[in-house]
Amino acid sequence: MVRRRVLVLIVVLVAAFVPVVPAHAATLVVCAEGCAYDSIQAAVDAAAPGDVVRVLSGTYEERVVVTTSDLRIRANGVVIDGANVVDQPPLGVDPGEAPVAGAGIGLHVVGAPEAPVTGVNLNGMTVRGFERGIVLEHVESSRVVRTITTDNLDKGPCCAVDTTQADGIVLIGSSFNRLQRNTANANGHDGIFVRENSHSNVLVGNTTNENGVMFIGDDAPRGCGIQIGFGDNSNNVVRGNTVNDNNWGIQLGNAGDLFENKIESNLIHGNTRAGIALFDIAHDNVIRNNDATGNALSGIDPSGPYDLWDEGVLDNTWTNNEGTSNF
Repeated sequence: MVRRRVLVLIVVLVAAFVPVVPAHAATLVVCAEGCAYDSIQAAVDAAAPGDVVRVLSGTYEERVVVTTSDLRIRANGVVIDGANVVDQPPLGVDPGEAPVAGAGIGLHVVGAPEAPVTGVNLNGMTVRGFERGIVLEHVESSRVVRTITTDNLDKGPCCAVDTTQADGIVLIGSSFNRLQRNTANANGHDGIFVRENSHSNVLVGNTTNENGVMFIGDDAPRGCGIQIGFGDNSNNVVRGNTVNDNNWGIQLGNAGDLFENKIESNLIHGNTRAGIALFDIAHDNVIRNNDATGNALSGIDPSGPYDLWDEGVLDNTWTNNEGTSNF
């Protein structure tokens, strides 16, 4: 009797640590010919929570919208290309305007503020030629890994004060997500943009180069490798990223309340303006162990000749950083 009880207890304990896989979990394969699905969107639409969408190599001229939680999209040698996608007007203009090639978002994971999408994993695709490459909007506990976002440019009237239609990866109202080992380069505005009440995200091991291409040659060039701003954004961690040759390197600023973010151990070189810039709305952040030398090539204020720039009252904590500073 005792032995039977012990056996039952062991079975219960083992069962408690075995992940529950939905009975209907499936792998949906996408390719140009010979697969069940010839477009990524068709497979995403057919998928249920827990499923895997496996995309075989090739170029897919489509935009993809994901609204299903616990979905994994795995790709290798896959390009999602907006150059010939003509189905909507540019972002930020009247919906009645004529469609423009590449307008809108390439890969959009979207929930609602009261019902966020959770547990999505994006892995291994290149998204290019749209206005925004990959957007997580009201998304939680998800991952974007080993993607490339490049050449995403504003297709509408350029250069408004809040130019957000030309970014690689964007988080909007999204929290507890992880961006890891992604590359964002040659986008019109930002490589990675965390905004509008996005909290507790981790950005680690990403590379953002040559972003801000729509503002090269301006009197005050804009666009960042990584930006956190526009709305309340807190407790985000930016660690171990390479941020080179953008207009700004890493920037915390522009509208909202930015606090308790951590900027740690990043390599930041050759950016036109400051390597790391905190505006006066950024407070109680920790910036440590960054190598931010050889930036501020333009000498434009704010940033002047400085790699490290803090426009606030210096209630941020700066420790063990390399680079010239304005404080």
